[in-house]
Amino acid sequence: MNVVDQNGIRIARVAGRPDIMPPDQPETLIDYIAQLVDIIPDCRFLEVLSNGDERSKSYGAVFDEARRLAQHIAHLRPKADQYVALCCESVLNYVPAAWACFMNGFSVLPLSVSGFFRNREAMIQKMERLTQNEEACLILTETQFKPTFDQVQLGRDVDVIDITRLPEMSGEQSIPPAPSTASDIFIETSGTTGMPKLARLGAAELSLRFFNGFGGYDAVGLALLGQGTIGGVRLLLPWGAMTIFMKPGRMWTDPKTWLDLVARFGVQQVGMGNSMAAKLNEWFQENSSHHDLSSLKGLYFGSEMIVPDNIRRLIENFKRCGMEEARASLVYSMTETGPLFSTSMPAD
Repeated sequence: MNVVDQNGIRIARVAGRPDIMPPDQPETLIDYIAQLVDIIPDCRFLEVLSNGDERSKSYGAVFDEARRLAQHIAHLRPKADQYVALCCESVLNYVPAAWACFMNGFSVLPLSVSGFFRNREAMIQKMERLTQNEEACLILTETQFKPTFDQVQLGRDVDVIDITRLPEMSGEQSIPPAPSTASDIFIETSGTTGMPKLARLGAAELSLRFFNGFGGYDAVGLALLGQGTIGGVRLLLPWGAMTIFMKPGRMWTDPKTWLDLVARFGVQQVGMGNSMAAKLNEWFQENSSHHDLSSLKGLYFGSEMIVPDNIRRLIENFKRCGMEEARASLVYSMTETGPLFSTSMPAD
């Protein structure tokens, strides 16, 4: 539904699932990914770590890693209500792990790994609960977390695989046969109740929410939301010439590094929460900027309460750095339902 004011400007759109699927809509997540990689294999992921180090891999290289991992885990057959838990700090490990699960038709639960650093004991208890209740049947993780899992009282028949230490497989890597069931993604959320729960999102809902169509491959997007959030699903369904992920800690420590990335790579699409917008405004208030932000075309705000004054101030700061024809989208949503209400307005 569109709401129009007296000047004919669209103010809001209430989003819902269309009755007729778009003709090019992929049926499963791995269909989407395989088509994307086939068209633009040399486009890249770029990960900016908390210390400023950068790691980059092409979509094609990440897809090859996923195929290799998919062969390692193909013998597993999770039950319908089970999932694979993904415990990866690095996006360049997380993405192929998730893709490998999609290739086998396995559902996944991306976990925020911040608990390993803030409250390790609570994280151990959490993993024991997930596996002993026979919810998680497999854990895919990195070398740094593997010693912790060696101390966890895992449920029966639960494997832990360090995906960064897998042996090479002989012979040509092939994509496993198309799975008989489509993968779901579980996201941890507390919603409006404040009670922790898992939201189960099916392939169709995720594809409708994140599928942008096949085209616009010159676009560069910059994301800040971590893997364990619904916003982090965007990393699994990339779009454009480059998908950049900056660790939120890097942004909070030095907002200038975020601006540097936008100017350096000609970023067109950015997504953030209100608190991150406020942090950038604080930096602009205390510093003079000579960044060229003329590439910015789309600003997307969500994941937490939106304060309009923060957004207005940020737009003014960006305009002083050359941003012109951008649009700002303010989205209210719930993990379980997708966007419920969004406002789109020109940033002028």
